[in-house]
Amino acid sequence: MSIKNIIFDYGNVIANIPPETILKIFMDLGITQETQAKHRDRIKHLMHDFIDGIRPMDDVLNDILVYCKPGVTLPQIRAIITDLQGEIPAERLHTIVKLRKKYKVYLLSNINEVIWANCVQCMMNLGYTVPDLFDEIFLSCRMGIAKPDPRIYKQMIEKTHMIPEESLFWDDREDNCEAAEKLGIHASWVKQNEVEQNADYIQLAQNA
Repeated sequence: MSIKNIIFDYGNVIANIPPETILKIFMDLGITQETQAKHRDRIKHLMHDFIDGIRPMDDVLNDILVYCKPGVTLPQIRAIITDLQGEIPAERLHTIVKLRKKYKVYLLSNINEVIWANCVQCMMNLGYTVPDLFDEIFLSCRMGIAKPDPRIYKQMIEKTHMIPEESLFWDDREDNCEAAEKLGIHASWVKQNEVEQNADYIQLAQNA
């Protein structure tokens, strides 16, 4: 496999988002376990809507508000849910900079503008700007499409002129990986928050 392009997902790949983060968000919003069990699919869908940033944010927040405890406001929901930005280990950014010396490096993420702004600040706090880390970024909130929709991958391919067979994509969701593979991109599934354990990551990082 001759790789010239590397594509990172953000959440659970570059940034660690502990599983307990979601539980804490639900607790802070007063979304009880009973409510979660009764409306599980709907709440999960709304959380994805918030993260993807394709629907107007206030529309999504108003839909989430229905399941929250009385007294919760839209600004409170927005502030609480943006904890989904996660934490970035500095060593991962160091590795990305090393990889850029040998490969084109891109970011392809389902993320909204609010969370992304916080992510950028986290990177800056560690001494890096977005151009330091990525040749180009592709965000669902700006493209109006979210993974695993094949159109988001096709737009990335067309914009960068990358050859899919020369590209490697890391993501923590199997459906996102499968969608990339259908277009010829080599996809490597990452266990949440453990990219350093991924065999392809280990190999490329060691050779960078």
